[in-house]
Amino acid sequence: MAQLNSENLNNSNFSISTLGNSINNAELAQDTIRSQSQFISSYSSQAIPKNANCSEKRPVRNDEQHNASEKKTYSYSTKIFYLALMGIAGLMGPLASNMNVPALESIASDFKTDYATASVTVTIFLIALGIGPLIWAMLSDAYGRKWFTVASMIIFALGSLGCALSTSIKMLIAMRLFQGMGSSASMVIGIGVISDIFPKSEMGRAIGAFSAGPLLGPVIGPIIGGYMSQYVGWRSLFYLSTGLAAVLAVLVTIFYKETMNPSRKLPAPITRNNETGKLEFSKSLPNPFSCLLFLKHVDVVLLCIWASFLYGAYYANSISQPITVGALYHLSTSQVGLTFIAIGVGNIIGATGTGYMSDYFVNRYSSKHNGQASPPELRLKVTFIGAIVIIAAVLMNGWFINYNFPLPDILFSQFLIGLSMTSMNCGISNYYVESFPSKSSSVYACNTAVRIIFASITSAITTPILNKIGPGYTFTFYAGLELLGLLILICMLFFGPKIRSITRN
Repeated sequence: MAQLNSENLNNSNFSISTLGNSINNAELAQDTIRSQSQFISSYSSQAIPKNANCSEKRPVRNDEQHNASEKKTYSYSTKIFYLALMGIAGLMGPLASNMNVPALESIASDFKTDYATASVTVTIFLIALGIGPLIWAMLSDAYGRKWFTVASMIIFALGSLGCALSTSIKMLIAMRLFQGMGSSASMVIGIGVISDIFPKSEMGRAIGAFSAGPLLGPVIGPIIGGYMSQYVGWRSLFYLSTGLAAVLAVLVTIFYKETMNPSRKLPAPITRNNETGKLEFSKSLPNPFSCLLFLKHVDVVLLCIWASFLYGAYYANSISQPITVGALYHLSTSQVGLTFIAIGVGNIIGATGTGYMSDYFVNRYSSKHNGQASPPELRLKVTFIGAIVIIAAVLMNGWFINYNFPLPDILFSQFLIGLSMTSMNCGISNYYVESFPSKSSSVYACNTAVRIIFASITSAITTPILNKIGPGYTFTFYAGLELLGLLILICMLFFGPKIRSITRN
């Protein structure tokens, strides 16, 4: 019977050389053939390109299993080095976004315009910082991380140089758009690199450490900008950005090796036809706005709205600092920059603490459930206290300024804003990476686009609102948005798994 089965297999062009003496009866032979057929089917499903024409539907593996099976193992030192490199690169965009905030009055004076017009240089940069990731994430998820990081740094350097050489406010605004597009890549590509090299048990700490860079940017930027613009001139800020971007481009080129698994890359966008010798565009070119398709998932929409509220309040505080705290206490440009230290310290503590707490809860869940993977909502659970604190902190900040409270009280409220805001941002980022591990850059880009565009709107409207109703009621409005964000978090904690199961199917 076993011999008959073997002959039948040979007639069907199957080659199974390992049966031999280990097969004692027909039942064992059939079981072996069945298991090998399943293995071949599974292997083929990985190897067939996504766009291949097949007459039958291939089995699709779970996204998280697919990502875990492809991950290459990296040494601890390599992971830390890549994390630091991407963290510094991710710092560039947020750093440049607020570096010129203390210098806005000087810029307005040099170009003979008003403060509101000068603040458009911040708004336009934020718009670019929101739109740019859609393109960079699509490219990095399709073709790899390294060379798009390098290209973005070159664009950032050229845009920064254009800002430094601007001869009018219109030219400066245009160059800020160019600068923002270049600086926007590293925030989303960095998340992709983390997804490539870190296992789930270390993901929270890695994202916490990485997030400290982009969130420190709006803090360090005004400090550097305040001193340099006061003592060297505001153009020196953009010369500094040019140099930093150039150095990073060289470092990434020399020291970073591609981390994205080659099997996930799309074919090259332009190839040469072997028969005709002509260049041809690939039929599988990705759509730069495909990242926005993640908005078909209800959980992504809810978290994008929540992140928008967080960044709206955060940037409203930053853009108003020179004309609220600075004017109230008669601070110089450099002293206004120093007031951002409080919120920066909050950012560092929030990012680090949330990362460790998040990994602790995930690992504890896994040990209690015999190694079972934790649901992504567990990453959001650690943000609950922060979601309450930020409501109180935003209210305190507005009314402390309104009633001329001592400066330390105002800075303490801003410390709480930084602490809680970073905590929630890390939780949202972790949720995305665990929900969409093989498309982490793209979904994070979708989130970044929505939240940064909202932040750019708040940057544009905050100054006129402050002039009309004062800081107390202005920040009460933003506190109300944070309350809505808390309701979104509660909804995700109670109904998140059900929402995911419905929208994914």
